[in-house]
Amino acid sequence: MPSHIGIAGNEKADRLANDGTGKQKVEIDVGLELKEAYNTADEYCAKKWQEKWSNSKPSHYKSIEPKVRTGKTSLYKNRRYEITTNRLKFGYCG
Repeated sequence: MPSHIGIAGNEKADRLANDGTGKQKVEIDVGLELKEAYNTADEYCAKKWQEKWSNSKPSHYKSIEPKVRTGKTSLYKNRRYEITTNRLKFGYCG
């Protein structure tokens, strides 16, 4: 850009940007952003939890929920309905 002429920092940035266009790959590892790091940690924990759950002894609940769930656990908006449904699932009602 013509307005960058004479400004040392901008000229250096332009030169480095032009040099970078000829490269085949990125040479600097900038690491993960915080959100990516959290997602990686969450995925790792969910994988370990699933392994432990899969290798645990058989149970009634395990036959209903073979996979662990992360994130939002409630499928219902009404808490009373959720409690009743779960009691039926787990066999805790008469």
